[in-house]
Amino acid sequence: MAIINNYAKEKNDVDGILALSALAASSKKEDPSVINATVGMMMDENGKFVEYETIKNIVKNLSPEDKYAYAQSNGGNNYANNVEKLIFGPLLGEICKNNKLATVATPGGSGAISLVLQNYLEENNFVLLPSSMWEPYIQFVKERRLKYLTYNLYKNHKLDIESIKQTIEKVNDEKLVIVINDPCHNPTGFTMNSSDYDNLIEMLNGVNKKIIILFDISYIDYATNLGIDTRRNFLKLEKLNSNILVTFAFSGSKTFGLYGLRIGACTILTKSEEELELFKQAADYSARATWSSPSKYGISIINNVASSENINNAFKNELKYYTDILNVRAKNFISESKKYNLPLSEYHSGFFIKVYSDNPILLAKKLIYNKVFVVPLQDSIRIALSAINSSEAKKLPEIIKKTTREMEDKN
Repeated sequence: MAIINNYAKEKNDVDGILALSALAASSKKEDPSVINATVGMMMDENGKFVEYETIKNIVKNLSPEDKYAYAQSNGGNNYANNVEKLIFGPLLGEICKNNKLATVATPGGSGAISLVLQNYLEENNFVLLPSSMWEPYIQFVKERRLKYLTYNLYKNHKLDIESIKQTIEKVNDEKLVIVINDPCHNPTGFTMNSSDYDNLIEMLNGVNKKIIILFDISYIDYATNLGIDTRRNFLKLEKLNSNILVTFAFSGSKTFGLYGLRIGACTILTKSEEELELFKQAADYSARATWSSPSKYGISIINNVASSENINNAFKNELKYYTDILNVRAKNFISESKKYNLPLSEYHSGFFIKVYSDNPILLAKKLIYNKVFVVPLQDSIRIALSAINSSEAKKLPEIIKKTTREMEDKN
């Protein structure tokens, strides 16, 4: 008889992306012609992991204490201030005119998601997730004994406001969380525009519930114009009614290429001093009781970038260089996909794009025989543009089309 508790017996990790990526990476080592389109990390045109020179230079000058000592469980005030600079950029001053901010360090953006779900919902409350999503969201929800419903992400090239509204109406609870992965949505590449924010705010202000919006902004710095358009849209959030709380999941892992260091932050935006203090108290407690202390190494790197205008500008130049490469890959992939009539997701920017399929699991398996690794989803396969070079992005659509035809011929 098993001793583990009944809830734990039901746990089953359905997200096999990391394992699949490891298999793809080993296959590519054996055969360089393999196309590994699985991993959500930025690779250069030679297939090498991108290490930003700015970050590399910072690391060289960090003391052992800067790297290995314990950090405060909340990351400290300096880190909080620097993360807020990074999230809002040159618009921080304008944001703070009518809003209050508080920030707590977390292990990546995942830790921020965990903090929000843990501290704002009661057991069996609902979380609204996009129907096309980063699937570990579901695990975050279940681990905290919550429930979830899905809304359609976009329709006619715009955020599907009506679907979000209808999904909210299905919830009888007085409180819920809405997760919105913007910009550079994983896995579609969809990014909300100015009117999407306007329409979302107008709709939510008509809802008589306590709503916590969780903006997962992991890929914000890889968006068009290094995410400045999305940051301008954040200014609109002050129009939200007082029953709506805004939280952000920031990922230093993605922005700075520090994937394995697991450093991020959870930031709250509110007009209520009481809400602010309650967040800081609860989030600090949860951090101490869950991961105890964030990565001092990651905190030191981010503090160095954000606190120096020269270093920050140098880093932004590097980011711009790689986002330009990402855009070339996307254009190559999309233009070639059109030649072969591949059904694509609504891509605007970011690491990923989807190709819709009637049988994505079989398609992904068949692609392996053609030396291509992708991530199968419920309705599609996910292509990591971050992981393939421009040449691979150009030839991949033909391989996908050929493999799809082979599947159809056998049927």
